[in-house]
Amino acid sequence: MATSPHDSSRMIVLGRKDRWVVQVECVHGVVHLDTSDSLGPPITVRDARQSFVVSMSRVDGRMASLLDAEALIAAFQEALA
Repeated sequence: MATSPHDSSRMIVLGRKDRWVVQVECVHGVVHLDTSDSLGPPITVRDARQSFVVSMSRVDGRMASLLDAEALIAAFQEALA
């Protein structure tokens, strides 16, 4: 996919053994989270049929979701099977 220098979409790579490249709307950066400050996902997310949110943390004053990359990869594999 060709992108212009002004296009805000980005590609990220998930996985170690089986790698998946996923287009995302934007990447705000890579941060290291202190898991002791993490909160559980909201009940609407936690109880969803398929949720990939492990926890929530405050980053620069905004809430960010920590996703389960292995569960995402498994869902991709299942969807393509």
